[in-house]
Amino acid sequence: MGKVVFRGGSATNQALTPRSGRDTVGGPGQKPGLSVEDAGPADRKAQKIDVSLLRPPLAYFPDDVANGGRLGHGVIAPADPSGDVDQAILDEWASHRDSQHDEPHPLTQIVIDAIVERDVRSRP
Repeated sequence: MGKVVFRGGSATNQALTPRSGRDTVGGPGQKPGLSVEDAGPADRKAQKIDVSLLRPPLAYFPDDVANGGRLGHGVIAPADPSGDVDQAILDEWASHRDSQHDEPHPLTQIVIDAIVERDVRSRP
């Protein structure tokens, strides 16, 4: 097993798809993308994801703590050929978050396929 991260919430298509305007904009030391944590959230449901199971174009980007990012935080986002976040693909992916389709977006399906344990709970 590779590096494991946790995405808070349920294993629904919506919860595993980035939000337009919120997840598509990075902050200091943070890339834009689907937010994940190194530790499961206290007393809340989360999805345990092995980032080594992500398939291209998705990649894991840890925060740059030296430039204002949070320790233990990162994002899952599409990468361009240079290894940076592909903003156009991220925006397109996020535009599907509130769609009424039963089928997940292809990038959401990659995240789903990388889940190694569903609905884990950490104690406070």
